[in-house]
Amino acid sequence: MISENDVIRLIKQILEGVYYLHQNNIVHLDLKPQNILLSSIYPLGDIKIVDFGMSRKLGNACELREIMGTPEYLAPEILNYDPITTATDMWNIGI
Repeated sequence: MISENDVIRLIKQILEGVYYLHQNNIVHLDLKPQNILLSSIYPLGDIKIVDFGMSRKLGNACELREIMGTPEYLAPEILNYDPITTATDMWNIGI
């Protein structure tokens, strides 16, 4: 069984990984359980964020508007065809 401290550590690693992407103006756009892996189950390893096939680099020149991602995990701004921001990835972490 995974302890509460282990869950805290894993969530922190996910947030740190996404923060690193966002600091480099990259949005993943397909964060979901299938794209968040563990390096090992026992002992409990570290988080690896994978599948950057839909990721995009945000730029200052124009707004990014695309309908893409796994339907069950789409953020409201994607469904509404609003500009994509780093908040789009945060929606996926929350669900």
